[in-house]
Amino acid sequence: MITVLAPLLAKLFAVLAAGVLLRPRVSARAHALVNRLIIDVVMPALLLLALWRTSFEPTAVWAVLPAAAAHIVICMLAWLTARAFHLPRTAQGSALLTTTFANTGFLGYPVVLALFGSDGAAASTAITIDTLCTTVGLWTVGAVLAARHGGRRPYSLGGLLRALVRPLTVCVATGLALSLVNVPAPSFTDTLVTWLGVTVSVLVFLSLGLALDATTLRARLPPIAALGALKLIVMPLLALVAARLMHLPPVVTGVAVLQCAMPSAMVSVIVSIDEGCDRDMAAGVAALTTLACVLTLPLVAWLIEVSG
Repeated sequence: MITVLAPLLAKLFAVLAAGVLLRPRVSARAHALVNRLIIDVVMPALLLLALWRTSFEPTAVWAVLPAAAAHIVICMLAWLTARAFHLPRTAQGSALLTTTFANTGFLGYPVVLALFGSDGAAASTAITIDTLCTTVGLWTVGAVLAARHGGRRPYSLGGLLRALVRPLTVCVATGLALSLVNVPAPSFTDTLVTWLGVTVSVLVFLSLGLALDATTLRARLPPIAALGALKLIVMPLLALVAARLMHLPPVVTGVAVLQCAMPSAMVSVIVSIDEGCDRDMAAGVAALTTLACVLTLPLVAWLIEVSG
């Protein structure tokens, strides 16, 4: 697994480093424009096309249950951890989002494809979890939690409705509908998905670099490390126990646990910042978990094998 992760992470961390170096020269307004480009343009287009061309396996739907259970429990534990460290409300919001939602798209999906090859159940399970647990969850419940803790918008039914009519959620619904009614995707979508995937990955890691201020993280290292342990160790263990109790097929179980073992979703940092939550806390948890996953993911993969 390290041979799969190392080249991918090396390229993305080079982009992140470029963002850190550019941070003093990039205004907050320019950074906000980069985030808007990610949220409202390239990511919606990528998800619409990726979902449209995906054929969903029935068994993949069951994998959502252990993954969703792990998300819910980890969200509660992240809140308790943030409270135990007496973090301010804006930092609590960042902790909730970056600890709960995983990088199931930019890292999880490529890793699953590399490990399981052309197995249709594996690919379908990976993208189902990414769509329902990460994308839908982050842009509905996650967005409302971030707004409630960030304080830029009041917590209300209207806030949830605003989240539901974003370009990204509309494109997810459209892509799912086109896939489920078996409308054939044009052949050129394969090339577009590849290009958009590279573009989104580069922009997201660049945005993380622009948000990351290493000098402010030293005093917050204990809570960041505790949240990182929840994300990378406790969350996949919860998913593994739930999947075994459900007696899911081995491939579906393996993919569900691996997706829950991925580091923080980079987009959770963007949502946290966009809603007024703590920028440094969000960037710190995402950066630490992305670095540490090189060590924790092989351990999780080993646990999946020995527990089977």
